[in-house]
Amino acid sequence: MFVENKLDKHYLSIRKNTVWNFILKWSVIFGITSNLKMIMKTIISSIIFLLFSFIAIAQIDTSVIGVWKVVSISTQEIYYNYKNDSISLSKELQALYPDKSEQQKLCMGLKMIVPVDHFHFRSDGIFKQFMDTVLNFEGTYKDLPSQKIIELTTKNSLDQNVTEKLNYVIKNGLLYISMTWDEDEFNLVLERE
Repeated sequence: MFVENKLDKHYLSIRKNTVWNFILKWSVIFGITSNLKMIMKTIISSIIFLLFSFIAIAQIDTSVIGVWKVVSISTQEIYYNYKNDSISLSKELQALYPDKSEQQKLCMGLKMIVPVDHFHFRSDGIFKQFMDTVLNFEGTYKDLPSQKIIELTTKNSLDQNVTEKLNYVIKNGLLYISMTWDEDEFNLVLERE
């Protein structure tokens, strides 16, 4: 009787299925007396908003799986941006080559010996690194996203497994890798192909 007194005729004309009963009960409990259509529009709009939010979040790919092309590489002495085809030298390296023409020769030489790298992380754990189109390294990898580490295992010249740990992060669709090679630290920025 209490429910019938509180609800207007519009509410009573609704068939008694469980969803509508649930909405009606909650509207009475919380004192909602506004139009049921407005409540339904709000609920449906909220569900649609949440659905699209989840879809947008799911499209942000944080997996290393795929083919990645090096965009830039940097060390303590050199920064080379492949996209802009530009090289910057550290002050220390500029001091070693004070003549601008010598610096230009050094940069041209670097461009010739530093080809475009591609990193291919397959879903089956196989890793391949290509320089231009030539296979440079092949091995296996383990992605440890909670530690932001990729463990690469390749064979050395003695056919022994060597595992290296690469620090990485994926941000704005770019893969940032930091690695050490012959006691020099290299920072790479890669984009998906």
